[in-house]
Amino acid sequence: KWIEGLAHMTALKVHCPNTHIVGVCDREADVYDVFVAERAAGVDWLVRAAWNRGVKHPERYLWEAMQSVPAMATTQLHIPARGSMGERTAEMTLRCAPVCIRPPSSRKGMGLADVDVNVIWAIETSPPKGVDPIEWMLLSSVPTHTLEQALERLSWYARRWTIETWHRVLKSGCQIEARQFGDGALGHALVFL
Repeated sequence: KWIEGLAHMTALKVHCPNTHIVGVCDREADVYDVFVAERAAGVDWLVRAAWNRGVKHPERYLWEAMQSVPAMATTQLHIPARGSMGERTAEMTLRCAPVCIRPPSSRKGMGLADVDVNVIWAIETSPPKGVDPIEWMLLSSVPTHTLEQALERLSWYARRWTIETWHRVLKSGCQIEARQFGDGALGHALVFL
C-alpha cells in the first residue's frame, strides 16, 4: 500500500506540477521498498523510523549513528491532550544528518541498493514524571541540512496528530468506511497514506 501511495502522489503531481508533494507517514511505512522506489521529481516522503536499520557509519546502526551527531538545537513542541494526559509543551533536542541506509539483512543477495536519507531525530529531554519521552526518528528523501529545514520537517510530522484526529472522526463519527459511493459524480478524491 505504501508503494501504491507513491503512485497516487505521482498521479497527483501531474495535476499540480508546481507543488512539492511530500507523503508523511508513521512507523508502519518504514519499509525499505518505499525508500528505493522510483518516484517523480517533486514527489518525496517523510517516514518515522520503526527499525534500527543498518547504516554505512562506524556505529553501524541508525540510532547509534545519530547519537554520535552533535545536537543541532532545542525546540519546543506543543503536545495536544490525549486520554487522561492534558496538553503540554515538550522540550525537544534536535539532531540532523544525512545517513546511508543498507538493505535489510534478510534481503541480502536481492540486488537492493543502499539509499541515502536525511535523518531528523527529535527527542524530549525532560518529560513529565512517569511519562515516556517523545522520540521521533524521521527519515526523509527531502534534503535537510539546516535548522530551519529540520524544524520544517518536524512540523510536517507533528501535523499527523491533527490528521489522525480528523481520520478518527471520519471513521467512527461519520462511518465513512460504511458508505459506498456508486459513482464519482462529486469529482473529488481523497488519498490517505
